[in-house]
Amino acid sequence: AELAKMISNYAINILWHKPNTAIQINFTDVSSNMDNQYDNGITKAYQLWLMWQNMPNKKFRPYDNVTRAEFATTLSRLLYDTPDFVNFSLNIIV
Repeated sequence: AELAKMISNYAINILWHKPNTAIQINFTDVSSNMDNQYDNGITKAYQLWLMWQNMPNKKFRPYDNVTRAEFATTLSRLLYDTPDFVNFSLNIIV
């Protein structure tokens, strides 16, 4: 939840990304009160397509540690604006 707040605030306030407010979240383990405690960071991170897209179990896991892979994916989506790895292309100059 803390990473969601931090990364979404950076995306909105520094990179000027706009959340897609038409996207609604439905995590079974996140109440609206919890989301409000984190400045709606969970909702914003999801609407910015930064975190927890296409999770099969509909759980956000707000108190779990973030793995390196999860952080790397989130950071990549933020920096390279790659909401899906399928759309990502890396050009290497040899």
